[in-house]
Amino acid sequence: MILNKLVGFISATFPVRVFVSNATSSVFLLAEIMCCNCNSGKATLWCTKCTTNYCSPCYQQVHSLPALTAHVSIPADQKLVVFNGCVEHPPEELRFWCNKDTCRKLVCRDCIILQHQGHSCTQMIDVAQEKTKEVRIEFYLQEFYKKTASLLFSCKNGLQKPNQFWTEKWNQR
Repeated sequence: MILNKLVGFISATFPVRVFVSNATSSVFLLAEIMCCNCNSGKATLWCTKCTTNYCSPCYQQVHSLPALTAHVSIPADQKLVVFNGCVEHPPEELRFWCNKDTCRKLVCRDCIILQHQGHSCTQMIDVAQEKTKEVRIEFYLQEFYKKTASLLFSCKNGLQKPNQFWTEKWNQR
């Protein structure tokens, strides 16, 4: 029942062909991304400017116009997939993060009212901005550690070979 709803929702919402396979008592959901231009070919390219999936012939045809020749494509399977619709409440978007330790997941407005009432929830944009700051801080710390280690290594080498170090400095002037 839920699987049929999910398959129906995915097929109606996204330009994909959905296949369901029952193998070894497991259900596998495979989606083939379709070209948004012809709707018949499998999409192999994603245009980063148009934000659209294309099969190769359609991409060539559409981007042969001079105004679109600067567009850049990447393989469709390397495109970042963003799914922000609630599975339990399909018309609702996942806009909040439930902070409760047993939940810790994206939820929609209806989920907050029906299943997460009383839980501390934060707007998704605020969580994304905070996580971005954390990633930046971690990146800068890693860079700082690398440079510090490099300086320590240089100092260690300089102290082990003081005559060579000062001779090189003297000759560089």
